[in-house]
Amino acid sequence: FEEVQVEDGDEPMSDDEDGAGPAASAAAAAASAAATDGTNQPTAAVPDQSIATFRSHAGPVYAVATHFDAATGTLRIVSGGGDDRAYLHTLTTGGGGGGGAPQTTTIPLAHPHTDSVSSVAINSAHVP
Repeated sequence: FEEVQVEDGDEPMSDDEDGAGPAASAAAAAASAAATDGTNQPTAAVPDQSIATFRSHAGPVYAVATHFDAATGTLRIVSGGGDDRAYLHTLTTGGGGGGGAPQTTTIPLAHPHTDSVSSVAINSAHVP
């Protein structure tokens, strides 16, 4: 084994030496405070433009995958979350974009999970 000498200035930076400094941190905090009302919530109301809402998970959602069938106007959504659950959601608009309120269904996927579901996928070869 050979000892390697490190010259001053060649050491890795610590987390406190990220180059931002206290002035940059204060400026970032001021900009953030200006965009909120102090409660970490936006001051301006954000309009809800969604056409449907699925309220299946009891905790945060970590993963989403989608498959759209243009012929039937059906959107399939698989979601996984911190509640150790995965769900299959279906939104049907009725054939390629035409009128009427969308119909929604939610099916809990039966296979058990012992921890958060952090990744999901849809194999389009097996979507009916």
